[in-house]
Amino acid sequence: MTELLLFRVGAMQFAIDLPLISNIQSAKSSTVLHKEGGAGLLQTESGEELPLYDLASLFDGNGSARDSEDKKIIMLQVDEKPIGLVVDRVDQVVAAGDDELEPLSPIFKGPAQACFPKVLKQGDLLVLLLAPEGVVKTARKTIGMPEFNPYERQM
Repeated sequence: MTELLLFRVGAMQFAIDLPLISNIQSAKSSTVLHKEGGAGLLQTESGEELPLYDLASLFDGNGSARDSEDKKIIMLQVDEKPIGLVVDRVDQVVAAGDDELEPLSPIFKGPAQACFPKVLKQGDLLVLLLAPEGVVKTARKTIGMPEFNPYERQM
């Protein structure tokens, strides 16, 4: 069994492997230092700066226009480095058997395959399983700055 966290970005529901997540915090009380397209830097309470990706901005370009009152930041590790993903709402944790997880159809290519390599099937419900490393790579291309390194503050 695999434990997955279900969350929403806009009207779409997505899932992410629960073991990848270190914590979840309110976006309202967080400090964003730099924003470029869907990427930015999050300042932690200890003063550390971490990469932050607004999934609403990356998926449909409307991240900042949405109400940020209920938004959450899912903190996790990508390539052994911490990052944050801004989502509209965190729903619940579900357990999924191997028979409920299938590869994304090969009809989808490029960023879709990189960001969503698997689909969770529970009855009539289909939920894309997010791969954080794919989101990071796609975000760097989307903002049009391949040299953008969220671990280095841009001046």
